[in-house]
Amino acid sequence: MTPNRTHSGVQLEFASVGGVSCRMIGYPGVDLLTMYGQPVHAQRTLRGFMGGQPDTYPTPLAVVVKPGHPAHAVLEGSSLQDDGRPCPIAKTILVTPPDLTDTHTLQNDAYLCDMQIHPTGP
Repeated sequence: MTPNRTHSGVQLEFASVGGVSCRMIGYPGVDLLTMYGQPVHAQRTLRGFMGGQPDTYPTPLAVVVKPGHPAHAVLEGSSLQDDGRPCPIAKTILVTPPDLTDTHTLQNDAYLCDMQIHPTGP
């Protein structure tokens, strides 16, 4: 029997800088840091409990990010482990936008169990 899990998520926003539009496709790289500073990598999945690509699309869609119209990606996890114990919480999220190498540090709580990142979308 699988316990009922509570999901929680963070919506990541990717904005255009400098007033220029850009094209984005795929998954952001996401690592969460444990309280000991160890990274936990979010699994890339097309869709999950809280969002992602529509069922009719088998691969990530390209998104045009225009000034004032950001792209988004959903990071989600479970608050409970398989045995029902509470899941640890990360306070730091490291995010690398798709096709880029600059990693940005966010201070935000996120559960470390069953972490999934979904592709960017409008």
